[in-house]
Amino acid sequence: MKMHDTALQGVVNDLVKEKEDGWKCRTLQDSYMTKLKCLELMEYLLHKMPYTRGSRHPSHLVSMKGEKFESNRADWMKLSNIKQMYEYIYEEMVDAHIASPREKPVYKDHEGYEVEESERFGLVQEINIDHPDYILFADESGCQTNQKQDGNVGNRKYIVKCNTTPQVICNTADHRFTILPFTSGSIEAVCCVLIFQHKEEEVPMTWKTGIDITLTNPVCNDKGEIDFELNLGESKYYPEGPKCMYRGKEVDCLNFASEVVGSLVLF
Repeated sequence: MKMHDTALQGVVNDLVKEKEDGWKCRTLQDSYMTKLKCLELMEYLLHKMPYTRGSRHPSHLVSMKGEKFESNRADWMKLSNIKQMYEYIYEEMVDAHIASPREKPVYKDHEGYEVEESERFGLVQEINIDHPDYILFADESGCQTNQKQDGNVGNRKYIVKCNTTPQVICNTADHRFTILPFTSGSIEAVCCVLIFQHKEEEVPMTWKTGIDITLTNPVCNDKGEIDFELNLGESKYYPEGPKCMYRGKEVDCLNFASEVVGSLVLF
């Protein structure tokens, strides 16, 4: 590909110039550029042209190695598919009387207030959520108790003798679990779900209750054994999982076990 210096400079300037409504590249609309995709052009500019390796726009254009991800995700994550998914979701909400179609579509800003199109955040809204407290969201997080591969916490450093490495005690036992916090569309905590990877169907009692190892003096019975009932509850030796108050009801933490890592147990 051969380009005049002025045309190349125009392409780069367009690529690094951030507009209020997103990234634009007007020069790419020219006829001699239509055969190149934007990403291919960026790669060409970053690796082949000395102009982009200079310090003209170091905060916008840099040279980095690529990161691979699943091809099926790339095939599915297209605007048309995402739009179709949300259309089905909104149809279900309307059928369930959680939402209703708007007579006139509106634009909203980042705070959720109706604004003009020039001040919008996101796409036009054609439905109104009438009962956001009936909509639940879950955001799963896979966890591993083995801390061997954990990174540095808060850039913490230690003072040690020269040519030595500080050794930090950590847990190396492999126990995997998934946390699923549920929140409502009204921005309220609904409940917390824990899925432990375990061969048995029943979750061990101490996994459900947890143990607060910072409490060194739990209540014991006459035999010197820890009394389970007297040590169960918040701020006690067996504190249990987090509880949520939702719509006037207290919702306990839900615990489940799964032998095989399934679609809801991702690590």
